[in-house]
Amino acid sequence: MVLSLHISLAETPAPKIERENEVTDSLQYQDFTAAINYSAGDETYFGRIIGIKDLVIFEGNSEAELKAAFQEAVEDYLETCKIIGKL
Repeated sequence: MVLSLHISLAETPAPKIERENEVTDSLQYQDFTAAINYSAGDETYFGRIIGIKDLVIFEGNSEAELKAAFQEAVEDYLETCKIIGKL
């Protein structure tokens, strides 16, 4: 299984991620929403948590991997925020 996770705590808006052959959808976990895209060229799902000032992105090679990566990203984000006193 290949999971990729990146968390960036910043006060600037997240950059728009653009790739060819994208299909946009969303996922929900706890109180978080993620914008989801699929890149046919890469055969990879990728997403980012929306509605927060920080950049949290994740990806997976299947829907199951993507959902697991999203849940892990939310949990890691909450833990990081707690550690730095952001929550």
